[in-house]
Amino acid sequence: MYLIAQYRFCIKESLDDEMNRCAYRVSKGDVCAFDWIDDNLRKTVFRKTLKYPFTFHDREDALQEMMELALRLCHKYNPEAGNYRHYVSKVITYEMRKLFYRGTEHQTVEMLRSAEDITFDAGDHRNTVRDNPLDILIDEENRADILNNRKICSPLEREIVHYCNYGYHIKEISERLHVSEKAIMNGLHRVRRKCRK
Repeated sequence: MYLIAQYRFCIKESLDDEMNRCAYRVSKGDVCAFDWIDDNLRKTVFRKTLKYPFTFHDREDALQEMMELALRLCHKYNPEAGNYRHYVSKVITYEMRKLFYRGTEHQTVEMLRSAEDITFDAGDHRNTVRDNPLDILIDEENRADILNNRKICSPLEREIVHYCNYGYHIKEISERLHVSEKAIMNGLHRVRRKCRK
């Protein structure tokens, strides 16, 4: 039998200190500092999604929404109140639970009834009727940025944008990607929301 003579606890505060600094820099306008937070927080958030029986694409959607939430929480973070990692972890756990139960109660995250809810006027699809050539160039640059930058959109959202660029309809995209039309519409709404920022 062994007798434990003493305990030693190692607390790694360096990760918390760097995350606090990056969150403070993001709150002051340096959005590039969020890349470090994203790299270190994404694995933890992914592990949190494994607690819930999401499908593959729903898990990816939840991960994207929680990382957007982490970015918004950087602006609300008060360095004197505590560590950013603890703060964001608690909020993400709560929001993930809310997201899961909201999805099971209503069977949809966004209240969309059909493909007709997405219109050209709302900016959901590529609008081919443009008068201003500058608008066309800006749209093409935005689409190229979405398709090339892995931090902005998830792989599913990038594939949806890719097929929309080639003029596919929602039903055709859902058949090609083997996901529901609801998932395609939700992905388009998330892309539109991210492009507005």
